[in-house]
Amino acid sequence: MTNRERFIATMSFKPVDRMPVIEPFTWWDKTLDRWHVEGLPEIADPAEYFGLDPHHQVWLGPGPDKNPESESGDWYIDWFEDYERAKTHLFPGLAFDPDDVNAAANRQGRGEIFCWITVEGFFWFPRVLFGIEKHLYAFYDRPELMHVMNRDILEFNKRQITEYCRHLTPDWMTIAEDMSYNSGSMIGRDLIDKFMRPYYAELVAHARECGIRFIFVDTDGNCTDNIAWFHGEMDIDGFVPFERNAGMDLAETRKKHPKLLIIGGFNKRKMFGTDEEMIGEFEQAIPTVRQGGIALGCDHQTPPQVSLEQYKRYVELLNEYARNL
Repeated sequence: MTNRERFIATMSFKPVDRMPVIEPFTWWDKTLDRWHVEGLPEIADPAEYFGLDPHHQVWLGPGPDKNPESESGDWYIDWFEDYERAKTHLFPGLAFDPDDVNAAANRQGRGEIFCWITVEGFFWFPRVLFGIEKHLYAFYDRPELMHVMNRDILEFNKRQITEYCRHLTPDWMTIAEDMSYNSGSMIGRDLIDKFMRPYYAELVAHARECGIRFIFVDTDGNCTDNIAWFHGEMDIDGFVPFERNAGMDLAETRKKHPKLLIIGGFNKRKMFGTDEEMIGEFEQAIPTVRQGGIALGCDHQTPPQVSLEQYKRYVELLNEYARNL
């Protein structure tokens, strides 16, 4: 099977020759700094060095995360005029390099890679502009402005997806939210229904019309409630990174949601443990992985406590288990 065929078959619960062996997140800069000292060559794509399956991702985000007019980077959003001023820096005409995407399309067509895009969601985008604390108050204090922001990011996302798909149809898409913490969702279902569900319905429908097969929510933490709401009721196929350290359990989640797609799910803290701990983490996951719909991998960016040799051992074990499902 080609890398692309293997990924699509896995996410479709179909037989594969092995599980995809991927690193869905870029590595922390501090982790790479450590590895370079320990012998990692200065190369553009460490995945090639480690022998991981190649893939191509583009973040189709709006303008900068930080305000270029502010020394602190704060957007100082309080009301509509502040947002209008911020918009002069947001929403570029094109959020990707067409030449880069065309080159990826050629590799995708040969089956060498699978491709995915990320768009900013309706929890993520207002939080970047408001800041964390002010954002949580804004659901109650600035509801009209929240809806304007989410309508704007919806229209921006739809334009970018349409333009991107003129060059390449992604195999999957993530919607960046980061709306869970170690005990659950940061907001309840009532706020999701009011401020997110309508925009999700339109965004997901548009992505499907453009031919994107699998749509994931990207959220850290314990996303048990979010899975029930977004997968169960809002046509979301999967979740990433599925953080084990926040209490997410592959077997229990699969029992509740037999068609949920998962990318991630390997506790990153086990990477800097003993060899037995790493093996134990794989052993507990594999019975569920064998059911399909899961690309087991690090449940977020690899932390700098992990040595280069430990990560090589993790990849070695990942390959072994991927081929012996």
